[in-house]
Amino acid sequence: TLQGDSALADRLWGAAVWLGAGWWTARIMFVHLGFRVRSLLAIGGASSLIFATACLTPLSNLVQGLVIAVSRPFATGDKISIGSMSPLIGLVEHFGWYQSRLRTANNELVVLPNSMLAKEQVVNLSRRTSKKIQATFRVRYDDLPKVHPLLEELSAAAAEVRENMPGKIPQVFLADFGVAAVEIRAVLNLRPSCDDKAVKQAFLLRAAEIIASKGVRFAPPVVLSES
Repeated sequence: TLQGDSALADRLWGAAVWLGAGWWTARIMFVHLGFRVRSLLAIGGASSLIFATACLTPLSNLVQGLVIAVSRPFATGDKISIGSMSPLIGLVEHFGWYQSRLRTANNELVVLPNSMLAKEQVVNLSRRTSKKIQATFRVRYDDLPKVHPLLEELSAAAAEVRENMPGKIPQVFLADFGVAAVEIRAVLNLRPSCDDKAVKQAFLLRAAEIIASKGVRFAPPVVLSES
């Protein structure tokens, strides 16, 4: 599958071929076969309007396909998110002039017209400079005197994560005094190529070990009573 500049050149060459074919067809009709423009225009305004309406969506898809090919917000193989409210996330399997195909995490094949891609917000997840993970630990107020040394050890554990993005210092801090717990938050920026779920799991397990070693206990969940 062509990607990058090769894919763009291939699509532009295809557009040039179609335009050239259209120009030669018009030349044959109007010059060699003796068609007259004025006679063709007199065939009927109603039929022209119907044809134009029928071609509106296909032409829109073709035009938007050309715009996407030139602007290159994504390429074949990229992981993208489409839409803002309930985003559709998947890998771009194919990008064509009229439509594009995405493969979701559930192995579903989604075919989208290019006009829809142009209207929706598209986020290229493959071009992120880093991946951010966050974790919040809720500990008891009884253990508040132990929070400061706990923060130091959690910060050291966060700094030891090998997948940390260079230049991005992990943050571990006292986030808030909640309703029934002291809230500690950790924020790490990881390399975009790493498995962020696996890194977060390993960090959470390590954090749980540190919290237990300090004699700190997690706060029980808040249960809302029904009135």
